[in-house]
Amino acid sequence: MKRTTVCSCRCSKKAPRLSRLSRQMVPQLQLPEPPALSVMYSYLHSRKIKILEIFHKVGQGENQRITREEFIAAVKAVGVPLKNQEVEDIVIYLSSLGKHNTITMDILANTYKQWSMAQQRSSLATAREHYILAKHRDSLKGPLKKQEVDSAPQLPKV
Repeated sequence: MKRTTVCSCRCSKKAPRLSRLSRQMVPQLQLPEPPALSVMYSYLHSRKIKILEIFHKVGQGENQRITREEFIAAVKAVGVPLKNQEVEDIVIYLSSLGKHNTITMDILANTYKQWSMAQQRSSLATAREHYILAKHRDSLKGPLKKQEVDSAPQLPKV
């Protein structure tokens, strides 16, 4: 027969339980955007190919989900210059953004839109830098020209 010991300190406290809120909040990992995604979008943009069109051509119809195989076939059909591993990186990244680890037309549209906006901001910043540099260069040239005129050798008076 087993003996059970009873605590003499009258411990009726139970171990603290995690609240429901803390159990539900599982941190979501976000994969970094692969550089190949930008390469793919740049390639498509330079050839004026819309990202959603290539999936309609491959047979993507009413179903908004794109399988890994459909994605790879579409990218190869268009001729995007990427290695197999780079295409796989894109598939993994894009499928991590949605539910059920699938790529959807919405995900493609949103990531392309984000890339496009980043490109516009980048070109605006570059244009602004060129303008500032040109203005700075002009302001440096202005006083130099006056000095050059002032310091130009004068003809001796006869």
